Amino acid sequence: MMDASLQEAEKIVHGSVKRGYEHALALCEQVLSEAASTPERYLARDLREAIFSRLGQFEQALDEVAEMIALESKQPHPYFRRARLLLRMGDEAGAVADFTKVIELDDGYFEEVALFLRAVANLEIDKAQSMRDAMLLEDGFSFFARSKRLGLRELSKEQLLEMAKD
Repeated sequence: MMDASLQEAEKIVHGSVKRGYEHALALCEQVLSEAASTPERYLARDLREAIFSRLGQFEQALDEVAEMIALESKQPHPYFRRARLLLRMGDEAGAVADFTKVIELDDGYFEEVALFLRAVANLEIDKAQSMRDAMLLEDGFSFFARSKRLGLRELSKEQLLEMAKD
């Protein structure tokens, strides 16, 4: 039952089912109330975080990520999610700390993106560190960055270096 509930919730969150987020939240809550295994609890929290983020309910999203970290503190993924939320909310220092944690825990999956987004966060805190991070990226690297200051936009390594010079 729990697997089916999570599968249905995933389809809602990722757009292949036309039911509302309220239904997906209810399915996740059902999984959480049934004393699910750690992977099921983690996925339910992950889906809830995605819904709250899409709805602009960032404090609730942060609460879900805190639960994800409690379940999987040695994995980079929940720190990456929290860092992106913090960057979007304007907490650049918190984002830098979490992107640093991602880089420390990562096996290579998040490496360049975490480094890039840490450089974006550091534009507000430490432009010299932002430049050092950006210099480690491959030439031509680009990614969509979303921050309170920048909004959502695609930035290249080269644009990031220019912004760090200012």
